[in-house]
Amino acid sequence: MAQIEKIKLEKQLQIMLVESLHEELEELINDGAELELDGSQVERCDTAALQLLVAVQVALAGRDSEIRWAGASEALLDAAKRLGLTDALNLSGISAQAHEDN
Repeated sequence: MAQIEKIKLEKQLQIMLVESLHEELEELINDGAELELDGSQVERCDTAALQLLVAVQVALAGRDSEIRWAGASEALLDAAKRLGLTDALNLSGISAQAHEDN
């Protein structure tokens, strides 16, 4: 069974962070890891970031896997909904969560 890698998404999930996030996620996918993303602290999310997450979901689907969500903020869910990507990102059954910084 593949190792589950837990990734906490940044508060500002925007184009300026997409390249570094892409590199991190691509390496994990190539290593065969399962991904669990925590989007509970995302405050802003743009189209470029959602495009990356869709590409990750497609890559995982190619090996009979999918993104697992440890949490999703209202901002992340709203952005996905506005672009019609809720189902594509496997966010359909996720309720909004926002965790306090510790």
